[in-house]
Amino acid sequence: MKRSIFKLSVSICIISMFLVMISSAAYTDVPASHWAYASIEAMTQKGVIKGVGDNLFKPENALTRAEFITVVTRAILSDQIDAVVKEPWYAANYKVALDAELIREDETPNTVGFMSGNITRYEMARLLVRADENVNKNPALTADQSTITDYMEIPIPYRYFVEQAYAKGLLTGDGFGRFCGSENMTRAQAAVVVERLLKSAETEPPYDRDEFLAEYQRMANLA
Repeated sequence: MKRSIFKLSVSICIISMFLVMISSAAYTDVPASHWAYASIEAMTQKGVIKGVGDNLFKPENALTRAEFITVVTRAILSDQIDAVVKEPWYAANYKVALDAELIREDETPNTVGFMSGNITRYEMARLLVRADENVNKNPALTADQSTITDYMEIPIPYRYFVEQAYAKGLLTGDGFGRFCGSENMTRAQAAVVVERLLKSAETEPPYDRDEFLAEYQRMANLA
């Protein structure tokens, strides 16, 4: 009897491991060797970010403003999203972000043309920091501007958000300390930074920024 129970337990474990392996291979274009594999997998399993169909994730595709607002609100405000609001497709997520003061209408107008445009790193920093402060309730941190080598190129309205994104470990720059805020963010990078936002809600910031920077120096990716 005991042997039968043991065999059954082993069988269940093997089946469970097999199912996990299947779910881990959800996207044919995100191999386990991909630099953002763990984050993409984790955020997919949480239902925060989704593929584009045909088992593809398209990790290097740029992310639109509507897509990033949707991802962030799914991650931290999912219980407030009204499924009845469906037009345009991001409308419910936009409303939640607006109500939580993650965005402002004068900065992020609710027009399909604007929302379908690619989000910049400046805009992403602003939204992430507001989410960390307004939803995660984390305080502002002392920022070291000297670590951002292109700091003087940052438009004044974005400087506070870039400083805080650096200080909190939500975003980092390239291997030369540049923020490159006018550049777009990819879907892979979005998965990484949203996972950091979720961790910020669970643990006390800042993260080990040097560890993050070393990671992206190795991978030659901005995040």
